[in-house]
This record gives sequence, structure tokens and C-alpha cells, in this order.
Amino acid sequence: MKYSKPQAILAAGEDLEVHTYKAMPPGYVGSQKFGPGFINQVAFTPWDEGAHYVTISSDKSIKLINTESKECLVDKQACHKMGISELAFAAEAGVFYTASNDRTIKKWKIDFEAKSIEELSVLTLSAVDEQQYKENVDK
Repeated sequence: MKYSKPQAILAAGEDLEVHTYKAMPPGYVGSQKFGPGFINQVAFTPWDEGAHYVTISSDKSIKLINTESKECLVDKQACHKMGISELAFAAEAGVFYTASNDRTIKKWKIDFEAKSIEELSVLTLSAVDEQQYKENVDK
């Protein structure tokens, strides 16, 4: 949800579309297709009061969309070896993290002027971490 005016809500999923709703008064605004992979998460960027939003997908892509024009500013492909499942924003402007089923967490930086997303770092879960995870799940 975007809390700054005009308030808005985004929803996405297996239909490969991002649906936009106005919050006050509530109502459907429209949708835009971003396939080919399922959109696992969509969120407004917190640093610019929701002027943009980011989608992550099972097709391993990250997209940066202008909220007002619905223009896809960045369509970064092959960001992970497997589908991207989680997205989290950092306090630092333009920085966010993604997590994937390939057992990696990546740190990214958005350059709004250059319309690009740069990978800053990668954290890979080790075999020990994986074994501890399996032991905890089995309990």
C-alpha cells in the first residue's frame, strides 16, 4: 500500500498482472501484464513516496515501474539462478534485497537517473546452513 496521496494498493500473482486499486475511496483502477513468470511480490519504493514500484518474479526477473505512467523503467533478467521469492527494502535510498530458491540473498542498488539496477553483493547459504535448516524442519 502507498500511504502518501493519492493512496493506492498493488496486488499481483499467478495471472502475471499487477492490479492497481485506489484506496480512498476504494476502487479498481486497472492492471498491467508483466509475464512470463508469476509475480511473487510487488511493493512501492519507500524512498520516493511510492513514485515507483518493484516486482520480483519466478522467471528470475526484477522490474522497476513508474507508478504514474506504468512504464517499465528497468527489466533486469536472470537476477538469480532460480525464481525470486522475497523482496525487502533497506533504509538506504535505492537499496533493496532479494532472496531466491537458489539459496542466495542479493543486495541491489537502483540508479533512477541511469534507469538501471546494479548487484552490490551476494550471500550464499552454505551446506551447514542448509543442513541446520533441514534438521529444524524435520523436528
